[in-house]
Amino acid sequence: MRLLLMISLCWCFQALNGQVSGKGMHARWEAVAEKVNVDEFKLVFRVSLDEKWGIYSSKLDADNGPLPVSITIEDAVVLDTLKEDGPNVLNYTDMAFKVDVTKFLDEATFEQTVKSSKSNVSAVVRYMLCDDRRCTPPQEVRFDIPLK
Repeated sequence: MRLLLMISLCWCFQALNGQVSGKGMHARWEAVAEKVNVDEFKLVFRVSLDEKWGIYSSKLDADNGPLPVSITIEDAVVLDTLKEDGPNVLNYTDMAFKVDVTKFLDEATFEQTVKSSKSNVSAVVRYMLCDDRRCTPPQEVRFDIPLK
């Protein structure tokens, strides 16, 4: 319930600030597939963030705080847990959500190993961003990733 309240407040703050500009607000994403063997691929999702904006770790509890990064892969079998990394990682207690969080600033990379015999896979990245004063509403970015 608290998450729904925070998401609603984020929408209101963004509307009041005139910041709702659509897909990819404050973030630029790219995704590539790196071949591991005949039918296994490492999907690499990279995000570059506007200054002072951060994206939350995929390891957070979605029911008790900000929306963590989640990646849904279609047309493939997921072989491992989502890995994440970034050069500027913050671990702290978020006063707005009153929970411990991990947040990436500047950029982050998320990796998922999959198995597929298809020529491409579809993926949806779902996330939210916050700076020191406000948060974006939840966002989604869709990818059609060629497997070569």
